[in-house]
Amino acid sequence: DEDVIQTNIKSYADAYNRHDAKALAAHWAENGVYINPESGHQINGRAAIQREFEKLFENPGDSKMELTINSIEFSGKDRAIERGTTKILEPNKAPSVSEYMATHVKIGNR
Repeated sequence: DEDVIQTNIKSYADAYNRHDAKALAAHWAENGVYINPESGHQINGRAAIQREFEKLFENPGDSKMELTINSIEFSGKDRAIERGTTKILEPNKAPSVSEYMATHVKIGNR
């Protein structure tokens, strides 16, 4: 299960680095919740999360994401908590660094 989570994490960063809002939002459950690390604003549901990333990517420039995973803890056979750090890199700007927590939930075979 940890290998699947590691693959999903890489897929998430790859989607961000392609500036692909739809692929990025697909990492959330239909009723998933995203909390914007800069504003603290909570966005509910995959469709709304996709719209949030579409806005972010309107002028993405050459922004890239680096993820560092600090831990993955399983709290049941179908649930894991991932903690880590994101670093957003943009030319001519200081990196934007934030800590995150993501809950991975197995629904069906995904």
